[in-house]
Amino acid sequence: MSLDPLYSLLNTANLYRHTNRTDDATIIYNTIITMDDIDPSHKAWACVGLSKIYDRQDNFEKSLSYAQQALHYDHNFPIALYRLADIIMYKSKQRNEGINYYIKILNLDIHSFNFGKVKIKTLIQLGNSRYIDEQHSRTDWYKDALYLLGREGDAKLRAQALIGLGNSRYTDEQHRSQTDWYKDALNLLGKEGDPELRARALIGLGNARYTDEQHRFNADWYKDALNLLGKEGDVTLRAQALIGLGNVRYTDEQHRSDTDWYKDALNLLGKERDPQLRARALIGLGNARYTDEQHRCDADWYKDALNI
Repeated sequence: MSLDPLYSLLNTANLYRHTNRTDDATIIYNTIITMDDIDPSHKAWACVGLSKIYDRQDNFEKSLSYAQQALHYDHNFPIALYRLADIIMYKSKQRNEGINYYIKILNLDIHSFNFGKVKIKTLIQLGNSRYIDEQHSRTDWYKDALYLLGREGDAKLRAQALIGLGNSRYTDEQHRSQTDWYKDALNLLGKEGDPELRARALIGLGNARYTDEQHRFNADWYKDALNLLGKEGDVTLRAQALIGLGNVRYTDEQHRSDTDWYKDALNLLGKERDPQLRARALIGLGNARYTDEQHRCDADWYKDALNI
């Protein structure tokens, strides 16, 4: 089979995946994997697509398996290495192993547009993971990413790096406070930009206790973030905003106490998602002196957090 039909087939599967037609995408990806006498890189791309589908479905084992299968077809496939690093780092919580995959990506001698974007994403993730080495502090990874992107580079990636610098509390001559990085990210994305990235910046401004004319109270940033995300938005971001509302002791008709926000966050996260966020919610309940049948004293919440 010529390359053009295969590229078209992969693009169709990717389009189905992005528009939530996952069954149709899965059929096409599996068809490509079972084809004979084709470039192994096409099979690797199909495996990455399946890994992303199962990741969205919270099926950790299948997501990991397909990322590993992609590397079987192409040992130095940067997209697959990145998928594997992300899964290992954030799903299985094996930080050192995940970082090793990120470092392997940076050491690849590949020159292509796709690899350039993966390299920048990798730099941002190394910053997010707080990794440092002899040449890099945490903020250096973000600055390297911004340098490679330039002023005309991908707006979403630039915004991620800017938010990372805000989270790192980095300052320079143009950014006297961490809040300046979040504001730069919001200005870059605009009102129609990626809702999840805008929510990250808004949460950052809330956490930094920043106020302006539209946001007289810290709670306003978290409420704006939740409105952006909606009920189907990223679970961890929604949980962060809920915890933020608990921390600033905001109340409304559904939340008569700050503890209600922490309980909502725990219910949203369930027992498997993001242990650090779950621990933060548990600590919030302890700080609020909340008790229930399983937690007869404040210390029980802190002990649960430590056990996580």
